[in-house]
Amino acid sequence: MKNEMMPVNTKVGDEYIILAENIRTVREAMHLSRSQFANHCHVSKETIESIEHLAKTTSLSTLVRIAHACGIDVGTLLTKQPLLRIVARVSNSISYD
Repeated sequence: MKNEMMPVNTKVGDEYIILAENIRTVREAMHLSRSQFANHCHVSKETIESIEHLAKTTSLSTLVRIAHACGIDVGTLLTKQPLLRIVARVSNSISYD
C-alpha cells in the first residue's frame, strides 16, 4: 500500500495527526475510497481529503457525523489506539445485509 498520508500542514498538533490516521484507518477498514466514504458520512470528498492530509481542521459537527456514520464514538477518532482495535470497532458496526 502506498503512503498517501503526506502532511500538508506540518504545524498541526498531535491530536490532528491522530484524527487523520484514525479516519484513514476507518475508511480503509470499510474498504471505501475517499469519495465513497464521504458519501457514506454525508460530507464532501474534499473534507475527507483535507482531514487525511492535515490541510485544515474540521468542526465537531463533522466529526460527529463521521463517527455516527461509521457506528463508532467520536472518542475513537480522537484517541491514539492500536490499529486492530479501531478496525474491530468498525467491523462490528458494519451491516453486511
